[in-house]
Amino acid sequence: MLEEALAADSDSAPAHEGMGFVHWVQGERAEAAESFEKALKIDSQRYLSHYYLAVVAPGDQSEKRLQEAIAINPKFAPAYATLSRLYSADSSTLTQALTFSHRAVELEPGSAMYYLNHGGLLLRAGLKKEAALAFGKRAVELSIATGYPVLGNNTCWFGSLAGLAEVVVPACEFAVKTEPENAAYRDSRGLARALLGDVSGALEDFRFFAESESGRKNERGLALRQTWIRELVAGRNPIDKRTLDELRGSSF
Repeated sequence: MLEEALAADSDSAPAHEGMGFVHWVQGERAEAAESFEKALKIDSQRYLSHYYLAVVAPGDQSEKRLQEAIAINPKFAPAYATLSRLYSADSSTLTQALTFSHRAVELEPGSAMYYLNHGGLLLRAGLKKEAALAFGKRAVELSIATGYPVLGNNTCWFGSLAGLAEVVVPACEFAVKTEPENAAYRDSRGLARALLGDVSGALEDFRFFAESESGRKNERGLALRQTWIRELVAGRNPIDKRTLDELRGSSF
């Protein structure tokens, strides 16, 4: 349908933007970026194209593109959340990151991930630990209330990486209870358990993950968990700050 629309009118900004979405969900980043750029050349006020261009083609222009999206639609929460993540990469801009993360929460109070991000940033900035934990607890409530275990798992994993393991365990348990044979959910709970010093629980989950992933195309992730298992058995907790930093930047 989009191809037909573009054949009828090659200057249709909505059609180019729609094609960008199609490429994006298919993992075709270069093609998606090209489509969003075409949409903006025709109509520079398309805030979604500004936003998705920053997401699919991150770089020096990302901040400017996100700011453009906000200028056009000041109530578009994802742009604030993405700006927050952009600023959080540098400790010198944590204040800006907190400002934008809080704004995202205000605009979409039903998003568990926005609560997690803001709570984690509060901890990183050394501010209001009780408030940070409260944001984490709210994220847990929201994720469980949806009834979707994948959201519970996301809260478990990303909350643990954000330093909120002590409050996200109920989300971990919810995901595992709903789908007990899901290796990814067990892995996330294992991370939270390890961070909380529950060695036997962490070993149980990481061993389940290792057995489930054996023979699959996840050699890096499997090798890492096997290393964690050996460390835990030896009485050492491998989940330190360096490991957490590496996990935040990885995809497994």
